[in-house]
Amino acid sequence: SGILKLFDKQQALTILKFIGLFGVPAISASVLITSDVTAMDFDLSLAYLVVEIFVYLSGALVARLIFRARAAESLIVGIACSFSNHVLFIFPISQFLFDDVQLQPIKTIIATDVIMLTLSITALDIVTSARRTLRTVVIKQVKNPALIGLIIGFTLLSLPSGVPISLERTSLFVAQAAAPTALFVSGILLSQKSDARNLKIASVITFHKLALHPIAAVLFIIWGCGYTFDVAQTTMLVTIAPVGLMALTFAPRYNVESGGIVHSMLWTMILSICLIPVLVVLT
Repeated sequence: SGILKLFDKQQALTILKFIGLFGVPAISASVLITSDVTAMDFDLSLAYLVVEIFVYLSGALVARLIFRARAAESLIVGIACSFSNHVLFIFPISQFLFDDVQLQPIKTIIATDVIMLTLSITALDIVTSARRTLRTVVIKQVKNPALIGLIIGFTLLSLPSGVPISLERTSLFVAQAAAPTALFVSGILLSQKSDARNLKIASVITFHKLALHPIAAVLFIIWGCGYTFDVAQTTMLVTIAPVGLMALTFAPRYNVESGGIVHSMLWTMILSICLIPVLVVLT
């Protein structure tokens, strides 16, 4: 569509704004109200979170120190380096390969990433705010899409009668529409010209996502925490997933160039398709 000029960059950014304002809250709420907290392995989830934060900070520091990126761009790069495409890519594939018990770690990671995204948006609001006062930051969080989703989710869970099936299905419907829509937008943006800096940033993101992320996970989760590959198999699959959609979704909101993110999404998608069968066979 981008090559044929059916959609231009400005239209793509408008679609991303819809995803950010409506899709992200729906994803946050849907994940929360459909998660079984009692089945979560919090120790494994915490171990993954430590690895994710390490990759996040590494990517952000590389962008800041080597590419002289602004604080907002550095955080967006960190999100791209560490957030996996588990909702649209890994989870659907895993449903054909694993039982419900083995799928639970992926669900837990998705739930954890909703919280990580909320904190990331808060950090982005802080670094882009002209007045970095506590009052300003708190007021800005009224418009934090991920936080809005969390509040809606917790509110629905607290209802004495349980979550109304109509609201559960509505949130799921909007959430499922957000991911393919974002991929469609990424195709439009890929048709745009990209400079050398964007390609270098894409290389950094790709290295962090498909090299540093799984290596750090093996060192910390498998060797450090003592989990076997059988137990941590689906968690390891998440580490070799393509770059997630959230970095692309929020880049325009904070005036961050999305060219490097879009290219890394394409590269990691191709490489991940090759790596996943290898990991499944090895474990």
